[in-house]
This record gives sequence, structure tokens and C-alpha cells, in this order.
Amino acid sequence: MRAKSTSNNVKYILELSTLKNGDIVLSRSNNPISFTIQMMTDGAYSHAMIYYDQSLLEATLSGVFATNPQRLIVDTESDLCVLRLIQDVDKETINSIETYIRTEVGNDYTITEARKVPFESEHTLATSKQFCSRLVARGYASVGINIVDNPDFCSPNDLLHSPLLDKVLNFCRLANNAEIAFANSNNPVALNQARMNDWLIPAKKIAKNTGFKIYTFKDVFTFVTKYPKYADKIASLVVESNYLKTIDTIILQDHKMYNSMSQSIATGQLSNEKNQITFISDVENFYKNTLNQFNKAFADFIALQTYPKNQFVELFISHSLNMMEFCVVRMGCMLSIAGDSGLNFKIEEGVFPDIFMKCNELYSTCSQLINDKKPSSPDPLEDLFL
Repeated sequence: MRAKSTSNNVKYILELSTLKNGDIVLSRSNNPISFTIQMMTDGAYSHAMIYYDQSLLEATLSGVFATNPQRLIVDTESDLCVLRLIQDVDKETINSIETYIRTEVGNDYTITEARKVPFESEHTLATSKQFCSRLVARGYASVGINIVDNPDFCSPNDLLHSPLLDKVLNFCRLANNAEIAFANSNNPVALNQARMNDWLIPAKKIAKNTGFKIYTFKDVFTFVTKYPKYADKIASLVVESNYLKTIDTIILQDHKMYNSMSQSIATGQLSNEKNQITFISDVENFYKNTLNQFNKAFADFIALQTYPKNQFVELFISHSLNMMEFCVVRMGCMLSIAGDSGLNFKIEEGVFPDIFMKCNELYSTCSQLINDKKPSSPDPLEDLFL
């Protein structure tokens, strides 16, 4: 089973540079629930997630959500395992798997069906609800790739022994003190999950009274389209939950990070080659993550234009636009810091200034579409060091 850590101060974290979209991450922890799952499934791991663009998509007791892989920290290297599809598949297929998983966001977790995994048979019936390994297996099955015999009832151990998957090497490393501190700090994503459930659960009850079943976040838009008289009520639930205000916490964390990076430049810490490599990696990963967030917000904005307008839909159109602006400001801040460092930065999507300008233009176009006027471009340095 699980090897004990040699030191309470030694922790391990995923090496994101070795991961690819669609990689499956298995984990275990030193708690009774994890141990029980390992025992019941006769396996070495208790949880399964799938990696996409600096995020881990997973089904937990709170439902289906995305989380930050930098918050996944373990005692030993063997507490983690990364699996990758052996056969080469095109980018479109990998992206289609992500699309399926993300449409499941907000879906309920089923403990009842997860418990049936060790005893399942071909006659065991499955619902649309999710648990960790089912979400991963169904994601691959959605594009015709059955990585296990029964995607509806499988365990992390079944994924581990799939003949279609191979283990990835050098997928984790020792975590430094700053990474350990971050992993243990307040998690805005967890807060966002709780706030989402604060409005989504009542929304599911409202829909149930009409005979309509809401399983996922996306289903709410279908419901308010079919029953527009409930749009205002559900929009009010969203506002009352503060679900769309979690970004405020992220902004405060960003300001601390900007100041820390600027201090590293001002105090000459980047004269050390090792510090330079770490600094470049941190900035590039942050920039790429922000670009992914921008692309998602832009895609959400476009998709929302297809729904009939009501208060609920307009609330999320406004939110997607705010997220785009937030990402543009973020990129501008990192562009300024990168320039001050005097180091060279580039990600596969291109050089920082070009990416920033393209995103800024897209944001301006979307803003103009909503406001029917040419907006002023957000100042990338505005309130940088509040």
C-alpha cells in the first residue's frame, strides 16, 4: 500500500512541464477514506483526475469541478501516478474529451454507484451522475476510446492496469517551501465550488418541480430557455451566492504575486542562473494559464450568444466579459514584469506582446458588441501594486 514519508517537511508536487492534455492523474492520501477505497478496489490509488491546460478536472463529493494542480501535494512520489494514452490521437480528439468533461461541471457525485464498482455486473444500471474514475473513463469513451471494459463502473485501479495506457516518467518533483505554502493556503477554487452549489442545488429543486432534471451547469441554460419565468429567480440565487465574485480573491492573490516578483527583480535575485530559470518558468506558466482562461471566457461568451436573452443568461454574458478583461489586465501585468526582468520569454502560442494585443482586441470587440460602443482598452498597469 502506501509508503510513509521520511520527513514531515518533504512534499512532492506534479511537474507540469511533463504533462500533456488528456493525461490521467491517480492519487492517494493518508486518510481512512483513501485507504478504504484502495482496499475495496484492491488497488494502489483512490482517486482519478484528468489534466487539461494547467487544470485538473475531477469528480469529488462536491461534484464535478476543475482544480489547480499546484494544490495537489503529497508525501511521497508513489502517492501519484500519471497515465497517458499509448496510441497517438489528434488534438481534436483530445479536445473533444475535454469538452465532454467540462460539460459535466456541476453534475452530482454518486457515492451509491461508486460503492458498486467492486461488485458490478453487466446488469448493473448506471445513472448520468459521476464519480472520479467514471468521469475519466466516460470522457475517453465519449470519443470512442474505451480505456476500461466498463466506463460506467470502474476504479482507479482499472485505469492503472488499462492496456491502452502507459505510465509517464518524471511526472513529479520535490516541492519547495513556497509551493508547499501555496498548496496549503486558502483555495479560491474550493470557495467557488461551494458558492456554485449554493445556487445550483436550489436551481435543481426548482427544475425538479416542473419535471425537468438539471444534472450539470449547462443544463440550467436549457432549463431557463424552456421555462423563462424562472430565469430571474435563478439569477437572484447566483447573485446571492456571490458565485461570480470569487475573482476578487484571485485578484488579491495576484497583487501579492506581482509584488513578490517585482521584489525579486529589484533585489537582484535574478542574477543567479537557477533563479532565472525558475522565474522564467513561473512567468511562462502563469501567462499560459491566463491565456487558457481567456480562451475559455471567450468561448463561453460566444456560446452564450446562442441562448435567448434573459436575466440569467445576461448575468453570465457579463461575467464572461469581465473574465476576459481580467485576463487581459493579468497579461499586461506579467508583460510589464517580464520586461523589467530583462529575460526572454516565449510560449508555444507566441511572444507575450503579440498574445496580449490579440486578446485585448478580442476583448474590445466583444465589449463593443455588448455596449454598442467602442470601449476604452483596459490599462494593463492599473492598480498593479495595490
